[in-house]
Amino acid sequence: MNKYKYFLAFFVLIFTSLACQTITGSAGGGSGGFDSNNGNNNEQQPNTNVKTDFPLAPDASNITEIDGDINYQTSLSVDEVLKFYRDHYATVGYTEREILTDVYNGTFSIVFDGDPSGQSVIIQGFEMGNGTTNVNIRLESIN
Repeated sequence: MNKYKYFLAFFVLIFTSLACQTITGSAGGGSGGFDSNNGNNNEQQPNTNVKTDFPLAPDASNITEIDGDINYQTSLSVDEVLKFYRDHYATVGYTEREILTDVYNGTFSIVFDGDPSGQSVIIQGFEMGNGTTNVNIRLESIN
C-alpha cells in the first residue's frame, strides 16, 4: 500500500508541473543551460534549454527540470521506455534494483544503483492515453 502513496505523490507532482506549463505557456524547459550530452551522445534535444546528464528518449519533448528532477514526454510505450533505460544503464554498469521495479496498468517505477553520487536513479512514468508516455527521472538516496 505504501508504494501507491509514492505513485499518488508522483502523479500530483507531474500534473502540477503540466498545469504550470499550461498557465505560463512554457513547453520547452526550465532554467539553466543546455547540455547537448544527453547522457550518452552528442545529439541535441530540440526545443529545450534544460541541462541534464540523464539519458532521454530520442523524441523527448516538453522537457522540464525542477530541483534536479527531469520530466518529459515521449511517444515510446511504457515497455519501450523500460527497455531504453534498462539497455542504457546496463551498458554503463548500473544494476537494476528489481525488488523495487513495479509495472502496473500503464504505470511504472524502476530503480538503478551505480551512480557515482551514491544515490539511486529512479525512473517513473505513466501512459497519458494519447500515445504519449510521461517520464520522470531523478537521483534519490534509498536505503
